Amino acid sequence: MDTLKPGERIDTYKIEAMLHDGEMAHVYKAFDLFYNETVVLKIPLDDILNRPILYYQYQNEECIGRYLNHDRVVRFLRRDRSGIYLVMEYIEGEDLRALLNEKKILPIATACNYILQIAEGVEYLHAKSIIHLDLKPENIMVTPDNDVKILDFGLANHLAHNDLLAYDLPGPKGTPYYIAPEQICGQRDYKESDIYSLGVLFYEMLTAQLPHDRSKKLSRVRERIKRDPIPPRYYDKNIPPSLQQIILKTLARRPEERYGSITDFILELKNHNTLATSVLGELVTKPLPFLWFFNFGGCSLIVDELKKVEKIKQTGDRQILGCIIDHDHADLVIEQAKREVLLRGGEITLLLSTVEEDIETLTKYAVEVEGKAFSKRLDKYITTLKRYNLDPILRIKKGEAVEVILETARQICADTIILGPPRSPKGLAALFGGSTIQKVIKQTTAKVIIADAVSPASPPFFSHASELSPALLAEIDLFLTDIWIHHLNWFSETSHGLLDGSAQHGQQDETTCHFGRWLARLPESSQWAGLTASVAEPHRKFHQAVIMMAEMAGDNDLPSMIKLYHQKAMPLSAAFKEGLQKISDQLRLQHSHAAHTKQT
Repeated sequence: MDTLKPGERIDTYKIEAMLHDGEMAHVYKAFDLFYNETVVLKIPLDDILNRPILYYQYQNEECIGRYLNHDRVVRFLRRDRSGIYLVMEYIEGEDLRALLNEKKILPIATACNYILQIAEGVEYLHAKSIIHLDLKPENIMVTPDNDVKILDFGLANHLAHNDLLAYDLPGPKGTPYYIAPEQICGQRDYKESDIYSLGVLFYEMLTAQLPHDRSKKLSRVRERIKRDPIPPRYYDKNIPPSLQQIILKTLARRPEERYGSITDFILELKNHNTLATSVLGELVTKPLPFLWFFNFGGCSLIVDELKKVEKIKQTGDRQILGCIIDHDHADLVIEQAKREVLLRGGEITLLLSTVEEDIETLTKYAVEVEGKAFSKRLDKYITTLKRYNLDPILRIKKGEAVEVILETARQICADTIILGPPRSPKGLAALFGGSTIQKVIKQTTAKVIIADAVSPASPPFFSHASELSPALLAEIDLFLTDIWIHHLNWFSETSHGLLDGSAQHGQQDETTCHFGRWLARLPESSQWAGLTASVAEPHRKFHQAVIMMAEMAGDNDLPSMIKLYHQKAMPLSAAFKEGLQKISDQLRLQHSHAAHTKQT
């Protein structure tokens, strides 16, 4: 997405200022016109094919953000969005980096206050099995009241979930100055890594220095695996030995030599004045360089490379792998995956396979252009599936298509693989050893579905409950879900359009919408008439409320329109959804009763 300027709009958010122009995302201060509050928008850059980590970080942060609710952690807001970006609370203040740039060295009491607050946030995260893995001054906000909040969970690892960053993009991640030795070697599942980074933060606040060389070269960064840190008292002998002892323990090269938990760290820091200090606390000289060569052990729990993962953690749900290989056919794969999960249950993994040879022969600019085009399509795919309350996982892998598909299917234990239609004529595919479809079918035990145009679901007009079957009930549910999503999309697009004048008044009412046209076709004798009676009224009132919103927008009375949106249109929309669910519930009750009667 191109850079947004103040005054421009995205959905219901009016841009006020650019807060951060980063390598991974643009961060904006914006005003939410519907909720009348200032928020932060984090919009990932579009260069997905050159840097797939962009989407992985967004996906990771969106997932982890759902679990966060603590005073020391930024709050993520679940709001309606038309594309891929995050909405968060706006925090007044400045990040710790700006503060350190200004102050250089913080008073000991201030540094202890900040580090304890950060540790409280980390303690909360660890209790939820979340490791931040990117604690640095840029990711710590300090308010005018000297409260702190932890930001940016793009690199975090939720231990209860699959760590796709490790599986698909192995290697060191994070800012080299602040990550732990085991992170340098690609390990991401140690809570002690956050304790190490906390020690680096504390060190920098007290000395304006770092415990190791400020270098981004991996060869120099790797030195800390064998090299002990410079004691903070080397820079300032006024630092109490007890604090130095605490800091050096957090910076131990081996994870097992650090604090056993962040709670232990907090306890010692709060009571550092009574802490018995050792020789470690009194050190004021740099470690002797020749001793580095005797630290052969390095980190006992780290390896140079992550082992290849054959299978990832299973949720117990049926796994659907939708392969987005050809962009022209991706829409069919998405529709088939949606239908498959809604009818039969399961989870969706979308796989984008890119061929390494193609990437190497194209310029970076050409790949970036293609990546931006795909990002727009991806926005549509992900948003469509989320409307159906489906939460797909996207994986981007380089390599030969068949190998990548089969490897991913094995990893997730895929029950079903969905491929797009053939792209090459049968004769030409046979000449080159068979098509991708043929090769995948030969080498997998999973069910393979070739996506094709799927006609819209429409329920048959049954005359008696005895005609209902599980398969028919599933088709009816799919139809009712499509009705709801149709209204949800229309309501969202119309509401957003009324804010900027792009919505057209009167383009749809309760008789011309998908549900209204279906009601008009129902035979009077059909059992559907009785089933739909309870939902028809909230549906009618819902459309009337939206029409009233349009009239208020036409009179430029946006405050009244927004008030009506919250107080009437939204509740009626929810009531309409509940009514559709009641239809499904009543049909299942009728089916169960008819089956019971038949048995007796």
